[in-house]
Amino acid sequence: MVDHGGSGTVLGALAHGLPQVVLPQSADNFINAEMIEQSGLGQRLLPDEVTPDAIARAVADVLADPAPARRAAAQIATMPAPGEVAQMFHERHS
Repeated sequence: MVDHGGSGTVLGALAHGLPQVVLPQSADNFINAEMIEQSGLGQRLLPDEVTPDAIARAVADVLADPAPARRAAAQIATMPAPGEVAQMFHERHS
């Protein structure tokens, strides 16, 4: 997936096991892009690196090894739902 690196987009892609090429624009995009690249879940291209050829190479690279993103999705799938977390918090602090 090629995206801008917004938190919702990054987490949604991870939850679906999609490797990412992140083209950060502003705000938290740069932090999220760095996290994706450092964790092996995709690649980041900074604004001055973005060209059609660079994007094509990065997409080919991340599609060559989608296993890390699929592992991340499997881990996310085992996490409790927000309602479960709220209930656990309530039970511990009541």
